[in-house]
Amino acid sequence: MDFRLKIFKIVAEYLSFTKAAKELYISQPAVSKHISSLENMLNTKLFYRKGNTIVLTESGKVLLRYVYKFEQLNNEMNFEINALNNQIKGKLTIGASTTIAQYILPEFLAKFINYYPDLHIQIINGNTCKIENELSKGKIDLGLIEGRIKKKEYKHQFWLKDEIVFTVNIENPLTKKELLNIRDIQNIPLLIRESGSGTLDVIKFHLNQLQIKLSDLKINMEIGSTEAIKNFLLQNSNYGAFLSIHSILPELQNKKLAVLDINSLQIERDLNIIFLPDLQSKTNNLFMNFIKHYNF
Repeated sequence: MDFRLKIFKIVAEYLSFTKAAKELYISQPAVSKHISSLENMLNTKLFYRKGNTIVLTESGKVLLRYVYKFEQLNNEMNFEINALNNQIKGKLTIGASTTIAQYILPEFLAKFINYYPDLHIQIINGNTCKIENELSKGKIDLGLIEGRIKKKEYKHQFWLKDEIVFTVNIENPLTKKELLNIRDIQNIPLLIRESGSGTLDVIKFHLNQLQIKLSDLKINMEIGSTEAIKNFLLQNSNYGAFLSIHSILPELQNKKLAVLDINSLQIERDLNIIFLPDLQSKTNNLFMNFIKHYNF
């Protein structure tokens, strides 16, 4: 990618010429000169000053969006060329926690196996606690988990952002309310995932920040499958559940389920790859590099 675009991207992300100069190991006047050259070439201003800070102009926002696209295309080009020149054979065993295995990984693997058709892949499915245990026993090469990393011996790499949303049947009367109070959900019968679930751990953590315990909620049923919870909600308009946004996209589009916004409660989490640094193989690195380049 053009060096000026790289400089622009870093300035735009930091909104600081000084920080961009430090990141790039060049002088601040050099950064200013490259940005000015880019503005002259495009015949538009990319930043404007607001007090002691700089802000992207509308042109700058457009350019930044395309710079990200350029980066991704460049990564994909390099990966595909490398794939053509390297025949990879062998086996890769991946452990994936429930939501990832059911709703995210299949589409991703379909892309990956197109490049490496001679690579045999085995998927082991379970909650986050099980995946961590399988990794420590050496039964899987790496894990894709939803929860926080609990064991210090694991290394981890960020993969995707996810959001846990409060979900109900579209016929639930609460869908008429624009915004719920956190106390509103204490009167709704709830379905939750089983103990050991990464989803449940994240929900408990965020509720605790609002001084709400799971025991304060009206939990009527514990189910060990996101799909089972979702199907239950489709048949019963009285219940609610906290589910990954990735798991309910078709039902939201078909207007069978709805997401209720709760004041002061936004549950976001990182989906991570975990691995043991001493047991990294070529296929492990290949898979993680693919994830880095093809971030769905």
